[in-house]
Amino acid sequence: MAQKSLQQYVWKISTIARVWKEIGCIEDEEKEAEKIERSFFKILKEKLKMSEEEISGYRSNGNVNGQYIFAGNYEVPLYLKSFLDIFDKHKYITAEEKRKIYGYLVSFLPTYQSVKEFKDAENNYDEIAKEIKLKFEFSDLGDYYEKQDIKDGVQEFYLESRTWGFFEERIFFKVDAKQFVSINTRRKIYGYEYKWVENWKIKWEKIMDKAVKIRKLERFDNGYEICHRLKLEKEVRQKFYEEGACGDKKLEDLCQRKKWIDSATLCDYLCSKYPFQEPDYGANTMSKEECLEKCKEIVTDFWESQQKKFDEADFDYMKGRAFEELEDMRSVVERKNHEEICRLEIGEIEPEELDELYAIRERADKAREKFRII
Repeated sequence: MAQKSLQQYVWKISTIARVWKEIGCIEDEEKEAEKIERSFFKILKEKLKMSEEEISGYRSNGNVNGQYIFAGNYEVPLYLKSFLDIFDKHKYITAEEKRKIYGYLVSFLPTYQSVKEFKDAENNYDEIAKEIKLKFEFSDLGDYYEKQDIKDGVQEFYLESRTWGFFEERIFFKVDAKQFVSINTRRKIYGYEYKWVENWKIKWEKIMDKAVKIRKLERFDNGYEICHRLKLEKEVRQKFYEEGACGDKKLEDLCQRKKWIDSATLCDYLCSKYPFQEPDYGANTMSKEECLEKCKEIVTDFWESQQKKFDEADFDYMKGRAFEELEDMRSVVERKNHEEICRLEIGEIEPEELDELYAIRERADKAREKFRII
């Protein structure tokens, strides 16, 4: 029997480039293969800050000098194209793109990085299957497949880009004046957009102010008895309640053993207590320039003032969640713009009538899909 080779169960970049050429994405297969390799390495190293060891997870034999290899799933060539396109087209990534990037990186990881690993797995199939079964029994399916180091790297890159530039480029909705939209309508849309950002700030100010108070109370609840037992001065106790770190290592070590609320649970609870208040459409009007200026002031000043109050983990998590909510704003404002164009083109409509159209269209799509399967 012929010896198995890597290319029989993994994708190499040269093979992926050949597929790209066959489907018309590229013309020069060899030149594009070199470009793919450079681009992939640059994204992992410079943007996602992966170590050489982490990058080696995508190389043959797990070696820093090995060739890039990817899992043998048939979708990988298109996934890699989508992955590179995200970074090629945008300086800033959205929350949805963040989730895709993480999913692509996990799906790229080869199950085996050498022929030896593949053969060992074949020879010890029953033993490996038993080990996997045990892991499934004692852990959540999603956790078993989760690659935390990759997830953390993608999240860090996402958070670093949550700036005014991201808001202006990927969130702020600009009305296309060529689409028969009157000046008055444009001013209504920009006024609505500004009020949305203002209400967003009000909501998150409440959430973050409350989070600071809850953390202070939590530190007191977890630390007071220990402070009393260690006979610590009031100044040390107060610093611990305020900041968590107080310079007393024994206190901090003992408090590490306590149960602490994670950032996600804290944020989820406070979001349920302080829901977002959607502004009234048409109640405010302003120009695009006024809207941008006021939004910039809100977004930049808000984060500068809030960061000083928080420990890093809470701040990073809440900043990510808050910006995801701003991303949702764009689709809502875009929908208002679409409704206005619809009224101008065909006459008065109600928003729910557009919803009916989309619901019927979705039903028709499902019916066509069912027919294709049959």
